[in-house]
Amino acid sequence: MMSIMPHKRLILIAASALSAGLTWWTGHRWLSAFGDFGDWRLYLPPLLLVIVFAAVAGLSLALLRNRWDRLAIIAFSWGIFVAFFPASIWNLSALPVFLLLLMHASRRSIQERDERQKFNARAVVGAGTRFIVLGMFLMVSLGFYSLRAEDGITLDAVSASVQKQVDAAYETDFVREQLTDVPPSLQSQVRRDVARSVDSFIRRWLSPLAPFLPPILALVLFLGLWSVVGLIREPALWLAAGLFWVFRRTGFIVIESREVTREVVEL
Repeated sequence: MMSIMPHKRLILIAASALSAGLTWWTGHRWLSAFGDFGDWRLYLPPLLLVIVFAAVAGLSLALLRNRWDRLAIIAFSWGIFVAFFPASIWNLSALPVFLLLLMHASRRSIQERDERQKFNARAVVGAGTRFIVLGMFLMVSLGFYSLRAEDGITLDAVSASVQKQVDAAYETDFVREQLTDVPPSLQSQVRRDVARSVDSFIRRWLSPLAPFLPPILALVLFLGLWSVVGLIREPALWLAAGLFWVFRRTGFIVIESREVTREVVEL
């Protein structure tokens, strides 16, 4: 059994809130740069910080026995999000969903913790990690929607953004190797033809949906993020296990062995 002093509980709450704040800050920078949406230098930091938040908050939600401590982590994480993104009915209405997802993650982790004879950080945190990441991705998608709904998204902006990513692909080693036998003049023609095809495709298929582009792109973003949840979960579990090891080595957490009486149902 683990004992955590009051001041240590505050440290866990503050660490979770700080990791959430850093995630929302870097996420806001990424989501605001719509034209550079595919720039890995912008989207990699928030994805790495989602890993940190999933590990720190996941471990904290599993360790804290007081329900109000766990609610404080969720409330601070959501409140910091609202501070970075425009206030909207969607961001406000997302609070119950975010709350339920993280509380469910906490319940699963605590159940896993209490059913085990020995504490295993990977197993305990892993029981609820998916729901924490799901909550984070939901808020990121709503943040994108609130930014785009306020600024507006035009077909010109979508076309320019996609073409910028296509142009960036031409600079990769793989594409360069494929074009080595093509004369430079023809390479330029190929790039122009591809640009025209991309623009034509976007305008042909998205023109009827132009008024609904912000929610559609927000949904596409959410599905895209959720597709890499496996890449987020494993590093988060290893980080959580590493943090727990540090907590034990430094005496931040003390584990005590106690006998537990269990009820047995007999017929």
